[in-house]
Amino acid sequence: MKIHYRPRAADGALTHRAKHMRRLVAADRARRSVKRERKVSRGQTLIIFALTFTILIGFLGLAIDTIRLYDIYARMQRAAEAGALAGVIYMPTNYTTNLTNAPGDNAVCRALQESFKNSFGPNCTTPSQTPATPCPSTVSSVEIAVCQVYDNTNALKPYDLRVTITENINVLFISALNVGPLRISATATAEFIPPVQIASDPSGVGGTGSWGTFGECSGASGICAGSVRNWAGNINGPGELKEQGDPLVSCEEGPSNLVQDTTANVTPEPYTTYTGLPTNHQQNNNPVPYGTEPTSANCTNPDLNNTFTGAAGVGTTGNRSGYAFLVDTTKMTTTSDVGLWVWNAPFNPAQPKSCNGRQGGQGSTSYDIYYEFNCQGTGKSSSPYPVYPGTSCTDPYTCTDPKLMFSITYSVYKINSLADPINVGAPLATFEAFPLMTGGCGNGGYMLLGSTPKGTTTGCVTSACANNWCPLGNQTGGIGSVNWNPVGLEPNNYYRVMVVASDYGKPTDPYMGWGGHSYSLKLCPLSGTNQAGVPTCTPPPGAVISGWNLSDTLFTFPGNGANLTQTTEYPLGVIDTPFNGRTIDVSLYDPGDLIGNNNGVSIYAVAPPLGLADPCSATQAQLQAAGYDPTPNGNSFKFPNSGRTTMFLGNIPGLEPTVNQDLIYNGLWKDEQITLPANYTKGAWTLCAIAPQLNDSDVLGIKVLALGQSPVHLTQ
Repeated sequence: MKIHYRPRAADGALTHRAKHMRRLVAADRARRSVKRERKVSRGQTLIIFALTFTILIGFLGLAIDTIRLYDIYARMQRAAEAGALAGVIYMPTNYTTNLTNAPGDNAVCRALQESFKNSFGPNCTTPSQTPATPCPSTVSSVEIAVCQVYDNTNALKPYDLRVTITENINVLFISALNVGPLRISATATAEFIPPVQIASDPSGVGGTGSWGTFGECSGASGICAGSVRNWAGNINGPGELKEQGDPLVSCEEGPSNLVQDTTANVTPEPYTTYTGLPTNHQQNNNPVPYGTEPTSANCTNPDLNNTFTGAAGVGTTGNRSGYAFLVDTTKMTTTSDVGLWVWNAPFNPAQPKSCNGRQGGQGSTSYDIYYEFNCQGTGKSSSPYPVYPGTSCTDPYTCTDPKLMFSITYSVYKINSLADPINVGAPLATFEAFPLMTGGCGNGGYMLLGSTPKGTTTGCVTSACANNWCPLGNQTGGIGSVNWNPVGLEPNNYYRVMVVASDYGKPTDPYMGWGGHSYSLKLCPLSGTNQAGVPTCTPPPGAVISGWNLSDTLFTFPGNGANLTQTTEYPLGVIDTPFNGRTIDVSLYDPGDLIGNNNGVSIYAVAPPLGLADPCSATQAQLQAAGYDPTPNGNSFKFPNSGRTTMFLGNIPGLEPTVNQDLIYNGLWKDEQITLPANYTKGAWTLCAIAPQLNDSDVLGIKVLALGQSPVHLTQ
């Protein structure tokens, strides 16, 4: 048997076919492995993509919802601010109590109206829709909460109002993440700074219910002999010079805002007015020619730009700027009306009995007669002030030209709030007092000046001494009548009283009418008070009358010869708590126009409320204990533009306006800036003054304002 033998490959070697088969098996295994890897990778990507997409949607939704929420919050904030600013002007009296005059709403209703205009909350079309609980304990429980404000000691801040708007907002995208709805709130707090109550003093000494002391003194002149508070309101004729102390007369011959003090080697009175009066008041580039009547082309007065206006006088064109007074009956403890009386209402250009200084009038201040003649002892024949343009006067001691005279209009308005004194209607009462002419107190008679009757002559003016009270009553024009009763000023209200001067002989000309006039105001119970009873009447408790940020005052000095230890104390004003931590600016216009003597020095200083019987005698230690630094380098009392300053009685920083009769502030404003401590509380301030000789007098414009702050503003 034949056996066939097949040769065997060498060890480790493979046939071509075996190698090919092995490669196919390896490739198949590789493909299977790749497929398995691809399947695993494809599942992970889907998971990552799904997770990433969800996060992206969340971020996108969060961004969109956040922008939407921010936009809504911004609109809520603006609405809350608008509501707070609109409502705060009704505080503190009319939080929920309706105004008694148009528009008749209250702080809450007004805030809701303004918020509704901005698309939030319910409207308040009538005061009856005011919520019963405008400020619940949980303010977010209502859409609009309108709240009174308290400080960190839980004391009410009466001039603040807070509005909080709360909304529940549905979110669109992030609600998918089970988030929402969201509750957001916006809050705004507004405050207004009330007017400084000039010459009001809670102690009742020449303040609160009376303004001025002359009308409550015995004697024809009205001077309170020896009194440290001996003052009255002042207003000059519209044609008078500003250098005579009234900053609101029609004409300013030059800038009255002080740029830089002259503190040494002063040349007295380097300028001359159009009437020939030497003055420190720089003249304009186009001065009024000597002896001619000024016109608007060369006569402006920026001080008039920031004042109120009062009712026009008879024959005048348009209302006139003048002095505003605040009558506040919101804190009266009685429910009866109060009446307003004016002491020495008509201007009386009687001959002065003596020549007592640049602003004169010492001889007969009840008549307010200070024709400005040379009072340095050379006599009227060489007077530096002999010209009254447009009149026939060559000797004002005997002149009766009506163009020299002026009328005074007293009017009273009811106002909606302290923060809105402008939007008022017609005056409740207007009384125009025409000038009188007399040969002096004691001649037993007087006459109404002028050939054309302009009113009755009976009633409140009954003697030449003019020490009489006239009611601001229910008739218009004239001097009054026997049955003229004062108009009733109601409790729980604010009133603005205006005192305005206009020329008598040529009423359309604002540059006519010279001289000055002092007057006083007083609040008396409406019933049971007559002229004779006004000087001794007790103003209703809580009734306040005060100057409104700005006043002009004639005050006399008891003096004490060369010792200069007795002072005159003027109740500068009541400054309220919204001023705490702020800087107030106390401005004096034309201080120091005193005749004095050649070595005389007058000093003016401002004393903060310290609870002392005599605040002008405060020591530096007492001032420092109250939070003030009275040292010369301290930060509490500053006189801008340097200034001739000294220490009043050695303790309080003061102004020294007159040395050797240089009168460096003649016709100029001088400022003192005082920073109140952060813990300041409401109190009455005092203007302290020392005169160089007995029975001197001065007329000052006085203005007190907060620096760098709008009266109505947001605090939060």
